Amino acid sequence: MFTPYQILAYFIVYSFLGWCCEVVFCTLESGSFVNRGFLNGPYCPIYGFGMVGILVLLSPVFDQTFLLFLGATLITSTIELVGGWLLFKLFHARWWDYSRKPFNLGGYICAEFCLLWGLATLVVIKFVHPVVSLLVNHLIPGFLRWPLVLLCCLVMAVDTAVSAATAVGLNRRLKELDDLNRALRRYSDTLSNILGATAFTVDQIKDEQQLQLLLAKAEAAQRMEEMKEEASQRMEELKKGLRANADKRSQLMKRLSGTRLLGPHRMLDAFPSLKHQDYAEALSRVRSALEDLKLLKK
Repeated sequence: MFTPYQILAYFIVYSFLGWCCEVVFCTLESGSFVNRGFLNGPYCPIYGFGMVGILVLLSPVFDQTFLLFLGATLITSTIELVGGWLLFKLFHARWWDYSRKPFNLGGYICAEFCLLWGLATLVVIKFVHPVVSLLVNHLIPGFLRWPLVLLCCLVMAVDTAVSAATAVGLNRRLKELDDLNRALRRYSDTLSNILGATAFTVDQIKDEQQLQLLLAKAEAAQRMEEMKEEASQRMEELKKGLRANADKRSQLMKRLSGTRLLGPHRMLDAFPSLKHQDYAEALSRVRSALEDLKLLKK
């Protein structure tokens, strides 16, 4: 049996160690530091939940390698599946996606990583957990244990609220960007149609002029000038709309870029395979802009 202190302490330590593993893996893969995880701080709670579940449920079979592997694979895969599904339902986005990997379930989990989590658990239980247990139960002074654990939990709780607000804000800004892109397309299409219709009507009037009497010809010329003026005014209005929406989009892109340490930019860096259910095109534009920004800074 584990005490409440041990459960919280193990949760915090393994959340931190999981974040370290994610950062090392992604940094080696991308060639630059990436602050992984949904939260801003140096912890990934999904690893903490996974290891606490394994410690509580599987401690009786720690000396039975196959049962430990089987149980760890099941527990970690279930947590990853539920976590991915909840994030999708809450924010309408896939924060990771295994759809292209064989034997995946909804893109949330796949056989390759399920087996990897099981093998990693064997290594952790055999080699890492004895050290963590020593730290939690013996090396931390008794008078510091609860204050330290509660402080860490408070920091993580605040970070969770801030990160959730950031994700909601990202959704809102992606929607705004998507609306602006649609408006720009409407303005552009309307402008093209007016230009085409005006050109056709002007040509048509020119043909009619050759067949009309001098009086009718003058009247047609006047009508042509009026149409030109009307079309010109309409085009100016559309151009103003285009410029205004383009400026709004530019400002929004700057806000989305933000800092790489906090906010939407960090979140997009942390989840390079993030896919949005409703605003895929807007998200693609943001990623493209962020890549251009990185190139300019090099």
